[in-house]
Amino acid sequence: MTKRPVPGANLPLAGVRILDFGIFIAAPYAASLLGDMGADVIKVESPKGDPHRKLDSEMGPGHSAFYFGINRSKRGLVLDLAQPESRSILDALVATADVALVSYRPRALERLGLTYEQLTRTRPDLVYASLTAYGESGPRVDQPGMDVLAQAISGIMGVTGETGQAPVRTGPPVGDFVGSFLLVSGILAALRVRDRDGIGQRVSVNLHDGGLSILANFITPFVKTKVPVQPVGSAHPNVVPMQAFRTSDGYIVVCCPTDVFWRNLCEALNADWLLADERYVTNPGRVAQRDELVTELERLFEKATSAEWIAKLTARDVPVAPVNSLADAINDPQTLHNGSIVELTHPAFGPYSVVQNPIRLSVTAIPARGYATEPGEHSAEILRDIGINDAIISDLLERGIVQSSTCP
Repeated sequence: MTKRPVPGANLPLAGVRILDFGIFIAAPYAASLLGDMGADVIKVESPKGDPHRKLDSEMGPGHSAFYFGINRSKRGLVLDLAQPESRSILDALVATADVALVSYRPRALERLGLTYEQLTRTRPDLVYASLTAYGESGPRVDQPGMDVLAQAISGIMGVTGETGQAPVRTGPPVGDFVGSFLLVSGILAALRVRDRDGIGQRVSVNLHDGGLSILANFITPFVKTKVPVQPVGSAHPNVVPMQAFRTSDGYIVVCCPTDVFWRNLCEALNADWLLADERYVTNPGRVAQRDELVTELERLFEKATSAEWIAKLTARDVPVAPVNSLADAINDPQTLHNGSIVELTHPAFGPYSVVQNPIRLSVTAIPARGYATEPGEHSAEILRDIGINDAIISDLLERGIVQSSTCP
């Protein structure tokens, strides 16, 4: 077997090869995170390419900054799976792979030859990771799915927004990114089992279940009490105060999940009358008197600036934070200290910023690497890796079974 490239021998997943057949957000971002960890991730695209490549033109005509933010730490191959001649190449790729990651509906997987059964005939110990909208069977299995639909069906939108107003989608596509993180966890667990027991398996993640999983603190109480959770804006349905408050020049978020924090808050506000009011001594009492108490707190917070309140509350150990704009968040001192935003360089478009891999290991760094490759930028290189000679590669390129491109 051809020796696979090892992008960083000290990285946790060095020597692991992952075939990324994913499109849109969840699966490709999971593959990027695994590529950061050292895996040799090969993004396998159709001649049409990942739809998000052209979602905007912020990097240049036909080159999406949205796509650049999600895809990195990969090599690129364009393979036309609609052509029968591609099957032998696919089989050769799978034979060298440890993981195959897919994100199509079942019928499309069958048509493209990417089902679990089809790929494991070539590599029985393959870890096969499938990301779907609703699952691999059931009443919605053939329906198209995406983040906003998963947010709606799972109940996320039903508890998000202002009381009595229209449902609100969360700003970031949380369903997609939860899917990414669950895929990474499932793949790492399956690789551990394969290393230990020598067997591969299917890893199944869907956006619907992922959405339900982040409602864990809502679902158990609801099933117990049958009391619906209503949208309460930035507030918390079970804790008061825990929400955004307007100041004289902006907004801050204040959280008092314990009675100790509540006492600290009252002291910082110089509000002895609130501290002495028996109705507010415990959180259940504060929740019962939410409207009256929040109105009084709003009146107090509007008397000073956000910076002044943050200083006073921090001095009293009250959980508080500014409501940052995106620009503020990127330049927040903690963001800068953590190195949360890093710079990659594209050979044609120059430097651009991405979010660093959020996983930190004490011994081994996990850096965002490389850049968002062009479709098929490494096609010839990858085919050579799996033992195909240059004459055959030239023929495959000429017939359009494989396609290659260079940076513009």
